[in-house]
Amino acid sequence: MLLSELIQTFVNLRQTWPQNWPGLPRVLASALRRLGQDPERAVDARAEALRVCAFEIAQSIESRSLHPAKKQAEPAYHNRLHFADVLVGLTALLLQTPERAQKTAQSWETAEKRADALTLPEWRAILTVIAHDWQHPGTINQFPAQIESFTVAQLRPMMHRSGVAVEDQDVVAQLILNTDPRCVKDAHAAIQNQPFDLSHLACMTVLIQEADILASATPQIGPGLTEQLALEWQAHSPEMAASLRTPQGRLNFLRFGALFNSAPSLQLGLDKMVSEQIQALTAGSF
Repeated sequence: MLLSELIQTFVNLRQTWPQNWPGLPRVLASALRRLGQDPERAVDARAEALRVCAFEIAQSIESRSLHPAKKQAEPAYHNRLHFADVLVGLTALLLQTPERAQKTAQSWETAEKRADALTLPEWRAILTVIAHDWQHPGTINQFPAQIESFTVAQLRPMMHRSGVAVEDQDVVAQLILNTDPRCVKDAHAAIQNQPFDLSHLACMTVLIQEADILASATPQIGPGLTEQLALEWQAHSPEMAASLRTPQGRLNFLRFGALFNSAPSLQLGLDKMVSEQIQALTAGSF
């Protein structure tokens, strides 16, 4: 798929938010179809457990968010739209993985017609992104992986009830812990000069991290998301919120947070997209 298609999908999501929101389970089902996967069943018991758990989490997020949203209490950034953004970003990246390189269509419309089932690593990635901020309260970590650790603790019983294999639980848990922004630099360094293989935890970690911030890294969607994050941080850290709103804050994010080094992200041209923004900001000298 093309980067322009991905950005247009982010735009389309915002045209539905929040009045005509389709619901996170429907967004998840659409993402699976675009990957050639039947959203109503998986090919084996192990994958089926991951599928069931993913939809249960999606429904849990949707149900829990409905009441707060009416009171305008849903987090400004870590809301249902963020989960959808990350799911869309992951879908785009998965379509570009070497494992799918010869199968990937030129657009999502034709990709939907394929009958390829998701692999086990892909199912793990789907569950990870739909659950990674499940218990996010809209605050800021006071110590490494604080919020992520709480999410994992709450997720474990649900994965167990869904029949998710212990090995898969452990991988998903580690991937969620690795979404702490403090892990990004080291994770990207770990895959340098290594063949990209989705079955390797290091590669999967980077792919999840890239999906998590992909929308924020785009020039079309990113500035608005930065403002949403600043609004979310305002009550907890006004100084950090103010820094996000500055050109230097945007530049710092693009330089140190918006890292795109995986084979799928390079295929999409995400590194060039970020570089162009950095050049524009530095040329303007604020």
